[in-house]
Amino acid sequence: MLKLNDVTWLYQHLPMRFTLDVARGERIAVLGPSGAGKSTLLNLIAGFLPPASGSLLINGEAHNATPPAQRPVSMLFQENNLFNHLTIRQNISLGIHPGLKLSREQQAQVTAIAGQMGIDVLLERLPGELSGGQRQRIGIARALAVNPEFIVCDEPVSALDVSIQAQVINMFDDLQDRLGLTYLFIAHDLLVVRHISDRIAVMYLGKMVELASAEEIYNHPLHPYSKSLLSAVPLPDPKAARANKRIVLSGDIPSPLNAPSGCPLRTRCPHATEACAQSMPPFNEVEKGHFVACHRVKELG
Repeated sequence: MLKLNDVTWLYQHLPMRFTLDVARGERIAVLGPSGAGKSTLLNLIAGFLPPASGSLLINGEAHNATPPAQRPVSMLFQENNLFNHLTIRQNISLGIHPGLKLSREQQAQVTAIAGQMGIDVLLERLPGELSGGQRQRIGIARALAVNPEFIVCDEPVSALDVSIQAQVINMFDDLQDRLGLTYLFIAHDLLVVRHISDRIAVMYLGKMVELASAEEIYNHPLHPYSKSLLSAVPLPDPKAARANKRIVLSGDIPSPLNAPSGCPLRTRCPHATEACAQSMPPFNEVEKGHFVACHRVKELG
């Protein structure tokens, strides 16, 4: 479905590098701190940034230089990006034609999508009259307007109340079952990620440092940054929570403008050695389907 082969993009002097293969019908989440490269990855896939090198394939076709509007990808943003002066019908229609010049068939398609999302009674209203959950449904309807197979979601539930988050997550599941959609989620909330993803990619300072099934990442993280990240997840069992040892990395995340040599985590990692300063560890498959970029993964795993 989606294949990134050593795709790079230069942020100032920092090369951000991505290798990723997303299967049709899969749900993959990308985790990492601010500045890790999550939004850069999203923008490369959507076509808002041109790769400096490497190849980006969607359904086996190269899309390195394809304009965003011509890519078989839909975007769903955290803030919905709805236009408050346009009706709900017009906001959904923008997903089909930016000038709102729709054929009768396309107008019927907008009505049908709204019906699927349970918002057909809202079509003539304005976004400002609606709740956060309703607005997100409209954002999803607009993303579906072009009949996509692949949707990239940027923090799709982070701005919603917990009860509404559950409704939207269930909606993603239902749409995937009915339409066979493939999702890539950019997210921060570790509890939400566990429920919405089949696999999880962990990024740090422009590099992918771990990739595995959601179950493996949560139960058996191997990279020191992943271990630190997952140690912060609240546990429902009080006994398990007391036994859980919080792993706190020293110092702050370096600026991308002054990234350390070698492994990007080495200035904060308690396990760093001289080898970590000399070269970036390769992103290797250390177990079936489990990829890690760490020089000492075999010792520390």
